[in-house]
Amino acid sequence: MSNRYDLQISISGLEEFARRFAEMPDIAMQAGRFALNKTAVAARKMSADEILRQINFGASYLSGEDNQRLKVQKSVNENLRAEITARKRPTSLARFATDKKTGRRGSNNPVRINVKGRIKTGISVTGADRATTPGFLINLKRGDLESGNVGLVVRLKEGERIRGTGYQAKPFGKHRNLYLVYGPSVDQVFGEVRLGIVKSGRIPTMMASEFSRQFKRLSNV
Repeated sequence: MSNRYDLQISISGLEEFARRFAEMPDIAMQAGRFALNKTAVAARKMSADEILRQINFGASYLSGEDNQRLKVQKSVNENLRAEITARKRPTSLARFATDKKTGRRGSNNPVRINVKGRIKTGISVTGADRATTPGFLINLKRGDLESGNVGLVVRLKEGERIRGTGYQAKPFGKHRNLYLVYGPSVDQVFGEVRLGIVKSGRIPTMMASEFSRQFKRLSNV
């Protein structure tokens, strides 16, 4: 079983749909598919807006319904089901750096990052006397400021680790004490956001309204 977070939207449990399907099954199926896909796109937009409100990914990071970071899988043919799925890959903290200059290794000049609307200096660690450890930006393979393939690297002493479950550190190359640091994935944030969207009750209302509109349009009634 997949442990990914997704938002599944099915056109089931709608009395209007059942009644119309009995009367005009082909038209009802088509109207249902149109309504389902439009609702899924709207739900994706709601999710993206809330994710960006919580995490400073940047507006363009989740733009477009075919964006692989937060994607709508639409209903096709007679499969009346749509899904919104989010990318599980952790997000490099370099994306949240307020200064994009690379190669800043000095302990007195740490990279500053803005993840949730709060400015943080360095990366908080445990197992050390210091409260923070400075990080520096580095171009990754085929990376530069134009491509955005830049990583945030920290140097950890023996016994130190990154503080907080939302952050991950991965060894960087052959350097035993250097680590690339990653923040939350889109999937992590979506896992919390989707619950609020479901509890809001807006999705069934939107779908029922759109189904009725589409059925009237297609049947000319």
